[in-house]
Amino acid sequence: MTTPDAAVEPADALVTALTALQHCVVATAFDLVTAEQPDRRQLRDRVAGDIAGHIARIRDIDAPLLVVLGGVTGAGKSTFLNTMVGRDVVATGPVRPTTYAPTLVCHPTEAEWFTSDRVLTELARVETDSDVRDVGPTGAAVLRLVRSGTVPPGLALVDAPDVDSVASANRELADQLLDAADLWLWFTTGGKYADEESMRYLRRARARRTALGVVLTQVHRIDLPEVRADFIGKLADEGLPDARLFTIHVTAIRAGRLPVGVGDELRTWLRRLADPEARRAHRTQTLEGGLDAVPDDVGQLIDAVGDELHQVRRLQVDVDHAYDGAEEEFAASLDEGMPLRGEVVDRWDRFVGGSRVLKLTEAATGQARAWIRGLLANAGLIGEERRLEQQVRVAVADTVTATAGQLADLAATTVVDAWSATPAGRSLTEREPGLVYRSSEFDERMASAIRDWQQHVATLVASVGAERRAQARVVSGIVSLAATSAILLAMAHAGITGAEAGIAAAAGAANQGLLVKLLGEGNLRKLVADARADLLQRFNDLLADERRRFVAMVAEVAPDPEHLDELADAGEALMAVRGG
Repeated sequence: MTTPDAAVEPADALVTALTALQHCVVATAFDLVTAEQPDRRQLRDRVAGDIAGHIARIRDIDAPLLVVLGGVTGAGKSTFLNTMVGRDVVATGPVRPTTYAPTLVCHPTEAEWFTSDRVLTELARVETDSDVRDVGPTGAAVLRLVRSGTVPPGLALVDAPDVDSVASANRELADQLLDAADLWLWFTTGGKYADEESMRYLRRARARRTALGVVLTQVHRIDLPEVRADFIGKLADEGLPDARLFTIHVTAIRAGRLPVGVGDELRTWLRRLADPEARRAHRTQTLEGGLDAVPDDVGQLIDAVGDELHQVRRLQVDVDHAYDGAEEEFAASLDEGMPLRGEVVDRWDRFVGGSRVLKLTEAATGQARAWIRGLLANAGLIGEERRLEQQVRVAVADTVTATAGQLADLAATTVVDAWSATPAGRSLTEREPGLVYRSSEFDERMASAIRDWQQHVATLVASVGAERRAQARVVSGIVSLAATSAILLAMAHAGITGAEAGIAAAAGAANQGLLVKLLGEGNLRKLVADARADLLQRFNDLLADERRRFVAMVAEVAPDPEHLDELADAGEALMAVRGG
């Protein structure tokens, strides 16, 4: 024999597992805007609500049985509830919908079971004898509570909106109520019993093994045997051969109620459900069926989160493709050359070609030092070369900055175009229209990076070639600056690819001679490779910040990949507790 304590322990373990799973389900945000987002959020909310209902049933197995009167338009749910209570509790009539806010009727001594948020936590409670119809569609968030001594203790009846209501909020509310029910009392008519919408709900009840009673109404007496037999056959075909079927023939409705004697069999059956053993049996049936459905529900959520992660990865791939491409294009522009202003290039070529710097370099030996010092004292000559060197630096900075800006714009536009092809991406770009361009601070930051890079090149020129440092000190007023400018110009304008390409292809004969004389070909190759790598890194660092604008937006709506494992683990923990 099972002791009370032994029975409590499995129940406690089950509640613990369900509570942990519920937390995981509620944490499933579905923030990514997709065509499936509304359905996925609805699934999440339904599963969370179902689990809350399971917990309530386990904790309060002997609570009043929650019977939800659901079904199609015009089937007489409200009329039957009025008849069961013995007075006009809810409005009836031909105008649809007749039910906006659902009405729950229970025995006065059991109202506390439903005034709290034990069940139907999303619905605010309103206690009134007047129908809450004037609230209109916003009343979907309200559960009207009516106390009536004509309803037997152990039973609570809920008049739900029509599942085929013209108001979508009513349809959603009907589903919510049916999901919370311990027992469905399904109403359909002689004209709608075979409709797909009606059958879909009955299949749902069968799949979840929900306790069920079926009421067929609006059938003329003469047609009742034939229609009833046909309906029984269809129920059997849907796997519901044992469903309890009641019929109410076409009859006159007076004061919103059925005539005396009509529906007595159904009322008697409902009253018997109030018996403790009967309601425990029906609640347990619905609970077990609902728990059996949880793994499939969780599996659907896991699949949905997995698909969301896949779509997030696609958005991230779009970003990586665009910005990786910009990095490659910038590197290629260094190899191929950028279009500098022609007059600056021409003046530099004439300056180098005039051999003044080369002569200084060749003369930087012991016997010519005095001549060089005299030449360096010529302020006019030094000033001219310094001005030209400065022009080279400015031209290189402007050109490289412009090229970088164009590539940053192109990358941003490429991402926006790719994202605009999907609902998820489009929702992100619409939030930030400026994403199609590079950030406002990019040009200033790039110009600063170029200035730092030019200084880095100057430092390299001053440090490379240990055997030539003595002469570099002698001619540092012109030669070091000239070498720096020659390298900057070569890298930006003619293009330079490193040691394998040679100097001639990069700088032209005059620059080649100058650079080789000043630094040596081996040192020059090393210096150029270093300078190129440094410039690429500076550009890539700035581009990474541009990339992060998009990455951050994706991160805001992306699910945590670990959430998949959390959902799966919580689902498996529940199955383990149940012995599955």
